[in-house]
Amino acid sequence: MKSISKIVGLMLLSFILVGCDNSVNRADNTIGLMQDKVTMIINELNQIQTYEANLQADFETTLQEANDDLAVFNNPDTLVEQNIQNRKEHLDTLKVQVQELVDLTPELETLMDSNDLPTSQFQQVNQMINQLAVDINYYIENYQSNLELESMTFKSIAHPDTEYQSFFGVFDNINEISTYNLMNLDKVLGQFEPLNALLINIKVYLVNLQESN
Repeated sequence: MKSISKIVGLMLLSFILVGCDNSVNRADNTIGLMQDKVTMIINELNQIQTYEANLQADFETTLQEANDDLAVFNNPDTLVEQNIQNRKEHLDTLKVQVQELVDLTPELETLMDSNDLPTSQFQQVNQMINQLAVDINYYIENYQSNLELESMTFKSIAHPDTEYQSFFGVFDNINEISTYNLMNLDKVLGQFEPLNALLINIKVYLVNLQESN
């Protein structure tokens, strides 16, 4: 009878240990996926900023190729319009990646009852990701609207009644739009450093926990 009890006890202990290891592995995998997704989001934001930085050069090239025919700005194949379309595509990709990051948070929620895992930090990660998603989506929605204004502004150059003053007024409109986009972006960028630091700390803790088991 004692031997049976001992065997049952060992079996229960093994189940507990397996459950613990499984929880640690799940947490480690989820944190790793979050880190990868955050990196992808930052890369998309950098791509958008690169295209925006190239807008002035694209405009000047388009103007040179126009040979005084400003109607070219109605052409969907100009560098300016391609620049706008490229940013639209990156914004669409960014939106998908942000949602994929948010979709990872429920996995951490399922591990909140574990005594071995840093559940308070999991909760903090989820809160930070949800706030980041709110701010990035606001940035995306406003940027998308502003890209439509950009496109309309550049196409207005092609209007036959465009005068010298209104031509240079285009730059004021574009600069104003860019400033607004940067204001929204600043709210986002400041959140990456503390989120990345927290993810790294949790990752180190989980690796150490796996090595100690």
